[in-house]
Amino acid sequence: MIKIFTGDDQAVSRSKFSSCIRIYKESNYFTINITSENLPSLIQVDQDKGLFNQGTIYYGENLLSKKETREIINKISDENRNLTLILWDEGDNRFIKKSIPKAEIIESRQQVNIFKFLDSITPGNLKGTCTLFKSLNVTVDINIIFFMLFKRIRELLLIDNREYQNDSLAPWQTAKLLSQKQKWNIDKLLSFYDGLYKIEVRNKTSDSYYSLSQALEILFSLYL
Repeated sequence: MIKIFTGDDQAVSRSKFSSCIRIYKESNYFTINITSENLPSLIQVDQDKGLFNQGTIYYGENLLSKKETREIINKISDENRNLTLILWDEGDNRFIKKSIPKAEIIESRQQVNIFKFLDSITPGNLKGTCTLFKSLNVTVDINIIFFMLFKRIRELLLIDNREYQNDSLAPWQTAKLLSQKQKWNIDKLLSFYDGLYKIEVRNKTSDSYYSLSQALEILFSLYL
């Protein structure tokens, strides 16, 4: 059995994932935390020892961005019906379903999708971005929105780096980010990133006349 917790409401999906692992531990299952690096060796050793029949629970986070890891997971699930693998992943739900077709997907969705908001951050789309931002700000902590926005702009700046693509992103993520970056002038994107950095510094030092939400809206009006 493979169970994958995902969805754009990452706080809820991660909480469900953690609760699931905790229940297994409290029920005296033998739990093993896995990574993309130790997965092949752990699986082989435990398969040789016959631990699949003794209630071993494997769990891990964000393992599905690498093709070779997805192939290993599909292979061992086909060969070992007693395998129990519990995952949390921040990837796109459709990509996960296509990549791990036999998995049970537990999706947690926000009323307003934060990734739809992040995808809207392009010059010429001020109205659309602000509409999504205001709706999102009602249900999601502004600090989480800011963190995700900062992360997205940093990703856009790094996406042309092949090493970054291979190490950090699934193919669909790379394609989406490259498409979004093409809509930006690089100097304007760098200035936008610099604006986010200044907002972060002023917010941490309480040296700002504006709230974090107001500062972001001003930044949007200058660059979108």
